[in-house]
Amino acid sequence: MPEYVADLLKRIREQPEAYIGRKSLDRLAAFLWGYVGCMWDHSGICEQPLPGFGEYIAEQYHVRSMHSWSAIISFYCTYEEDAFDTFYHFLDLFYPEWDA
Repeated sequence: MPEYVADLLKRIREQPEAYIGRKSLDRLAAFLWGYVGCMWDHSGICEQPLPGFGEYIAEQYHVRSMHSWSAIISFYCTYEEDAFDTFYHFLDLFYPEWDA
C-alpha cells in the first residue's frame, strides 16, 4: 500500500467524521478513490491504493465476482458502521504492518 494511502486511512480510522462525515464504508471508498484521482491530476501518481486487497476480500467471502472490495464487504454487513469496521479488520489482516 502506498505510504500516502496508509497515512490517509490512519487519519480516517481515527477521526472518520472529519473526513467522511461518519463511519461509512461507501463514503470511505468514494473518498479514497477521489483522493487517488486527485493525486493523479496534480502529480501524475497513479498507483492502486490497495493492491491485492480486492482479491483478498473476494477470497475471504468465497465470492467469484467483479464487485469491488467495498461492495462485497457492504453486502455482508447489516450496518454501514459495521462495514467500516470490517474493512479495517481485514486491512489489518492483509497489511499487518501498515498501521505500525
